Order: sequence, then C-alpha cells, then structure tokens
Amino acid sequence: MFKKAATYAGIVFGFGFFLGTIRVMILVPRIGETSATICELPLMLGISWLVWRRISFHNSIRLAGFTGLIAFFILIAFEFLLSFAFGRSLSETIGSFGTTAGRIGLLGQVGFGLIPLLHFAFVHRQTKN
Repeated sequence: MFKKAATYAGIVFGFGFFLGTIRVMILVPRIGETSATICELPLMLGISWLVWRRISFHNSIRLAGFTGLIAFFILIAFEFLLSFAFGRSLSETIGSFGTTAGRIGLLGQVGFGLIPLLHFAFVHRQTKN
C-alpha cells in the first residue's frame, strides 16, 4: 500500500513540478496567480486520475482510501520539501495556503488524495451494472 501511494504521489508530483513551472513562468505573469492555478487544477486532477487508473490494484474501498490518504501526506511532504529547497520558510509555506490560489491548490491536493476512493467507487459501480 505504501509503495503504491509513494509511486502515485511521486509520479503526480513530477507532472505537477513540470506544469507548475509553466504556470509560474508563463501563466502567472499574464493572468495572475489565482487564474493560473485554476487553469492548472483540472489538468492535475486529470493526470492524477490517469496515473491512479494505471497503477491501481485495490479491490477494497478501505485500502483505496488509506492509499489515497498516505499519498496525500506524501504529496504534501514533497510540496514542503520543494518549498524549502526554494528558500521559503515554514511560516511562508503554511501562509501560502491562506491565499486564494493556495486554497485552490490545497483543494486540488485533497482531490488528488480522494481519487483512489472515487476511482474505486466508479469502477466498482460499473462492474456491478
């Protein structure tokens, strides 16, 4: 379960790093931080869904939920480590979640953590019909 969670978080974080670079360097100067985050969010959630679909293995909603929760915390840890690598303090990093763009980003990360549950529910429902 931990290995799948780490794989899921790592792959999605890699895509997020790539798209985040584009967002910060190209979109933010043109349309602002909040609008740029709103543009990136559906892409990241779509990528998260596709990555999870590719690596999922759970036949239990409980395991899917725990894996999503673990992946969420791994992703948050990656986010904090990256923030520190770019010279931001802990208070600056936490404070960034207080902005509109930060709240939208956090909501996207929660969505990332819920995708294993949503995927299980969707796939399970489809196989019952």
